Amino acid sequence: MRDVTQFFTTWQPTVNSPSQMNNELRLWCIVLGESVDEPLFRLTLRDDDTVSELKQSIRREIPGYDTLNKPLLYKPRKLTPIALEDTLQERVEKDIENFAAPLTKSAAGLRDLFPKSEAVSVDRLHIIVKFPVDDGNGQPPYKRARLAGPDPKQELKDDEWIFHLHQKLWNRQDLRSQVFRTVRLTYPDYGLLEKQLSELFPERQEGRYEAAFEGALSVKRDFLASINTGRNVVAKENEDDNDDELRSLFSATLNYLDLHSLGLKKPPPQMPSLLFIRQEYEDLSRILDNLPINGGNSAMIAGQPGIGIGCLFRTIGGSVYHVAESITVVDEWSGGPIIAFCDLDGKSEPPRFLTESKKIQIIAASSPGGAGEKWLDTVGDSPYIRKLISTLWSQQELILTGLFLNSHDLLYPRLQETTTYFGYNPRICFRASRSPQIFTENLAVVRTKIVTFAREHLDKQSLLIETFTNNMISHSVFDISPKNNWRLFAQAKVGAISPWALDTLFNEHKEQQEEASYNFYKLISTDPHAGTLRGQMFERQALKYLSGLEEKTQFTIRSLTDSKTEIWTYPGPTGRSLFTSSTVAQLLQGAVAQSKPIHLVPTDPHFPAVDSIVYDPGQRLAGIQVTVRPTHTVAVAGLEKIQSWLKLNTPLAALRPSIPGNHWRLIFVVPHDMALTYEKQAYEKDTTLNYWSKKIDQFVLGLKEDTIWARTMRN
Repeated sequence: MRDVTQFFTTWQPTVNSPSQMNNELRLWCIVLGESVDEPLFRLTLRDDDTVSELKQSIRREIPGYDTLNKPLLYKPRKLTPIALEDTLQERVEKDIENFAAPLTKSAAGLRDLFPKSEAVSVDRLHIIVKFPVDDGNGQPPYKRARLAGPDPKQELKDDEWIFHLHQKLWNRQDLRSQVFRTVRLTYPDYGLLEKQLSELFPERQEGRYEAAFEGALSVKRDFLASINTGRNVVAKENEDDNDDELRSLFSATLNYLDLHSLGLKKPPPQMPSLLFIRQEYEDLSRILDNLPINGGNSAMIAGQPGIGIGCLFRTIGGSVYHVAESITVVDEWSGGPIIAFCDLDGKSEPPRFLTESKKIQIIAASSPGGAGEKWLDTVGDSPYIRKLISTLWSQQELILTGLFLNSHDLLYPRLQETTTYFGYNPRICFRASRSPQIFTENLAVVRTKIVTFAREHLDKQSLLIETFTNNMISHSVFDISPKNNWRLFAQAKVGAISPWALDTLFNEHKEQQEEASYNFYKLISTDPHAGTLRGQMFERQALKYLSGLEEKTQFTIRSLTDSKTEIWTYPGPTGRSLFTSSTVAQLLQGAVAQSKPIHLVPTDPHFPAVDSIVYDPGQRLAGIQVTVRPTHTVAVAGLEKIQSWLKLNTPLAALRPSIPGNHWRLIFVVPHDMALTYEKQAYEKDTTLNYWSKKIDQFVLGLKEDTIWARTMRN
């Protein structure tokens, strides 16, 4: 089997910029000359720091910094906006010498370089970090290094990490268990790790805490190793906490790659020393196993930017390495069938001998519509070139990787908060979770991208289409994922990153064209890729419609058991109240005590079983599930979670469902033309006696799309 795995790879944020201390500098930096995950980032320094401290801060910010060539630092000669981030690198790199002045004096003070008027320019570029690709002798530094092999007396450069990694691992099956590790994590394990990190970083519960870097990874690595070797301390369950969302992620198996255990002099660039191994990589491996090894059966794997599809698919100056008992650089191939792994988003295109040989099967990584499209044009339109799409990260993958494997001390409340804005994108969520300031900055950058596009484009269809390209603005709003287990890119489906991203897009555009959201919804209704997005938009609008009703409104709902109709009254005016597992009981208790209705909407857009809960005094509790699909399984796990909030011997106990007495209503809200033929839905993981199906009464409510959009547009 081809092992593709080894080649991939209580916080309240404020949206207002925090006030700066008098001696604090916040500097925007951009990286040129190297492919890094975050080319644009912001540093916090003191105005009495020097260029030397600036270099150290940059070093900490860029993974694999020590494996790269020594960078050159520049300061723009004039204030340059960071807006239109996608083209910023290109604009700066075109004429760097005239665009910026080099910073050559390490002792130079930042106070002199950046007067206060420049330092507080939150949307301007301050520092350019350029990694040279030529060392002055007419050829890239990596070329001489690879010909001679790594010299232990010299500083490691560029591709030498490949040789060191090969020396450590080739034919060393005895090291496999040391490098490829598996742990079974439980919820109490999370509590134990939190305790250890809190002892090391006692300030971590403070609101403005910036996630620690030094020492955090060492604690996590040792903790995971203790699970592998047997714990000295038995983790105990805490039954009194309210972290239902977090608790639901356990127990879980975590597979990861531990390169730190090899004692490498320099780690591979862009690769964390604790690398999460997704089950997705195994699934892709099985698909690739079915392809004969020859040039006519190559494959390109694309994925949502930021989910880690590139990892070791790393282009180094366009070189091709043949990995066997030794590593050699090749510029032709006359041997038998062989597989070539490459990153098509690198700065260099694959050499022609790779694309022209019928004996070389290429397995390539590329962003959607990136440089990989040029490769497809090079090799022609052969039907045997598979273009695949990787799955998105799940909530469980993102949270557990952030807590147990990320090099920073990330906190769960912050991680969870970022997902409500940025979806389950590890790159941006891990970075934004480091501190309230970084979160605010990331939110502002993404919002600016979306708003700028919305103001300049009346036609949203172009943004949707560009989801299949390398347009990063599009990927700030929409994500792309497989339709089924075939993983075919041509069948990929498109969805919204988050409700917030969708609201930002259309709320801004509403000033220019009132019916933009409705027109876009109708436009995508016939798009085979946009079924998920259509459902998200209908849900967004239906919940807005209900919560915007200004008086009690009666609806005719049809039973999905016997098709009898009855009247259900929405208790308007009742706006939406957002909840988490830790706040829902308090919100419900307040409504019950005051005998007031409440419409509860989970902050988690993937909450199981229902999209919202309606409490109306004297009426049965009602769950609202908005959908455009004819089949929508009811997740019993979600129903059980709701029931767990209604504790016995409390005022909420009367809201619990029972078979002989109080049943809950589960109302499926669908487009009007679906309601007449909508059928009763199955229960996912019900008890053997169908316990939950006997406590739930299913109904359907049809709403006309033009009605709910017209209603919300007046609000």
